[in-house]
Amino acid sequence: MDDPVPEKEKANWLNELLKVQENIANKRTSAMENKIYEVLVEGYGKDGRLSGRTEGNVIIEFMGDNSLIGQYVNVKVTATRNWIAFGELANL
Repeated sequence: MDDPVPEKEKANWLNELLKVQENIANKRTSAMENKIYEVLVEGYGKDGRLSGRTEGNVIIEFMGDNSLIGQYVNVKVTATRNWIAFGELANL
């Protein structure tokens, strides 16, 4: 059976959906700024930063050494993008 929906229309729908999801992700990460989160350090992300995840599965990248990999650390979020947050180690 042929698909009655043209590929171009499907692509338009997908793009609309992705825009909505990007807005949701942006609001979620923007709300994290200037707050401290416990992060499980998983390894290195881009640009030599350590990368870890919060309890809510949000990725946060920050500067630190490899001895932190596998550890929980507190990170203060200083900047965000749609899908990722950036921060610095928090001294509590």
